[in-house]
Amino acid sequence: SASAFENCSGATDLSFGINNVMKTIGASAFLGCDSITSISIPDNVTDINASAFENCSGATDLTIGESIDSIGVSAFAGCTTITELTIYASKWRDYDGVSLDISTNITSLTLGNTVTHIGENAFSGYTGITSISIPNLVTDISASAFKNCLGATDLSFGINNVLKTIGVSAFSGCDSITSISIPTLVTDISASAFENCSGATDLTIGESVDSIGVSAFAGCTTITELTI
Repeated sequence: SASAFENCSGATDLSFGINNVMKTIGASAFLGCDSITSISIPDNVTDINASAFENCSGATDLTIGESIDSIGVSAFAGCTTITELTIYASKWRDYDGVSLDISTNITSLTLGNTVTHIGENAFSGYTGITSISIPNLVTDISASAFKNCLGATDLSFGINNVLKTIGVSAFSGCDSITSISIPTLVTDISASAFENCSGATDLTIGESVDSIGVSAFAGCTTITELTI
């Protein structure tokens, strides 16, 4: 419930039972627990309410379980030491900006094999991550999902990836990516999808592409190898 463990500043460990059936983490439930070093949200949790983990400034890693449906305002505000983010939620999105509270500090982003949808602006501006790996079950990457992930040098897709659509500006401005290889099942590359990926030297287009939007690869001036 709300404020259940608020300001338990001496607690270093936060753990949940292996088969935990908890559904909701209340508002300010762990607010100010600044000695907790790791936060792992159980798979059955659907709602993380406002300020639930605000100012848990000792945490270095955050794991989000499979069932998340909503994240409240400032749920992780002030968690400035979190550098590792792992997500298992099948449909991950921006949550009206809430999920970006800690975006500038994340250096390691891991998407679990349970992820099927990456929503609009989901990881836009995560400038600290060095690689982007899309799991096999992802069917669509929405608009601006990874826009301006300036530090990412590697972009990879699972070997048996079922991805169909790459949204508008999905990877726009990712100027450190060195290679772009569109998976076999992708049919639509939307407008500006890879615009200004100016570090890429090679581009491979898979066999199912049916449409390529305006400026999809505009500004990719260093591409010298094209495979279609």
